[in-house]
Amino acid sequence: MALSRRLVAVSTAAALVLASFVAAAPAVAAGTATIAGTLLYPADAKAFVELYQLQGDEFVSIGGGAPEADGKWDFEGVDAGQYRVAFLDNVEDANYVQQFFPGVVTDDVEDDRITTINVAEGQNVTGVDGELKIIPLTDFPTPVIVGKLAVGSELEIDLGGWELLHTVGISYTWLRNGKPIEDEEFETFEVTSADVNKRISVIAVAGEAGYYSETRTSAAVKIGLGNLVAAKVKITGKAIVGKKLKAVAGKWTPGKVTFTYQWRANGKAIKKATKVTFKPTSAQVGKKISVIVTGTQPGYKKVVVKSGSTKKVK
Repeated sequence: MALSRRLVAVSTAAALVLASFVAAAPAVAAGTATIAGTLLYPADAKAFVELYQLQGDEFVSIGGGAPEADGKWDFEGVDAGQYRVAFLDNVEDANYVQQFFPGVVTDDVEDDRITTINVAEGQNVTGVDGELKIIPLTDFPTPVIVGKLAVGSELEIDLGGWELLHTVGISYTWLRNGKPIEDEEFETFEVTSADVNKRISVIAVAGEAGYYSETRTSAAVKIGLGNLVAAKVKITGKAIVGKKLKAVAGKWTPGKVTFTYQWRANGKAIKKATKVTFKPTSAQVGKKISVIVTGTQPGYKKVVVKSGSTKKVK
């Protein structure tokens, strides 16, 4: 059963007496056991101890309250059974992270790392101690940038084991040659022509109330030119003197590509024939016409495509 951070009310259900608590629950208890300990906490925390009992196949909250000023607390009138104890800062936007005995940071009462306290009838269980404190975010490796290092691609951050730890807020700042890039504060980064031959890195900051903030900066990666995807170039029209031939470049991606043209006769460039259209002259009679199309776009490698040849010019 996953628990969200919330204000916890003292339970009026179950046969439970919170004898040493500032906020005590029912005055009548059916059980004869006691669970007790000490909770250390900062003066600005509204410390709270919550007791969970195994009911069926899940742990259910059966009560809780604030410890005394010296941190001592105990649950009296506890039935024989299996229990787990949580320590928390019982306010909205808590400054200290919820923990379960013995110091397991989690929001999930079913977490296998939590110690289950087995209580027999009449038993006095002591030493269930805890401490509310700011917790370091440990085991946070340096993030790695992954993806194709070229214009037109999307870079991502490999956080390593970060996502396997307790859920925390993570913010990102992408850098170009060490300087923050405006409005690039997401987990992914779209590479543009402005990034060619620049070194891209990212700062990841993990933080949440109750934790020390942790900052990691990735190694920088150098961005190269992207690759245009060309289409097949065709020639429309009839190879007849004075008739217009037209080069059709087709759809190239990505973005808006600029084209230049060089018409050829039997494989040799025709002087001044550099427009999208070409009218054969008597000089090309008996020769086959083709065209070379060159596509360019800022940030991308230029691509040269040759068309097929027409029939011989008549």
